[in-house]
Amino acid sequence: MQHELDRFSSACDNFGLAISTTKTKVMHQTAPDKPYHEPCVTVTDHKLQAVDRITYLGFTLSKEVNIDAEVNNRIAQPLPKISVA
Repeated sequence: MQHELDRFSSACDNFGLAISTTKTKVMHQTAPDKPYHEPCVTVTDHKLQAVDRITYLGFTLSKEVNIDAEVNNRIAQPLPKISVA
C-alpha cells in the first residue's frame, strides 16, 4: 500500500496537488482468522492516522471485516418523513 500511495503522491505533485495528511486516514482489513497489525503508511514523511472505522458517503466500514457497524449505523438513523399528497 505504501508503494501505491507514494506513486499517487508523486502524481499529485506533478499536477500541483497536495494530499492533506490531517484529513487522510488509513484502515487495514485483515483476512478472517489472521492477526491485525496496525498499518504504518506515510505521505511525505507524515504518518497517517490509523482508524478502526471509516464512514464515507454514509457507508461505514470497519477493520473487523463485518457489516455490524454499518447495520448499527443505519438502524440509528432517523426514518425519513414521507409526505402524502
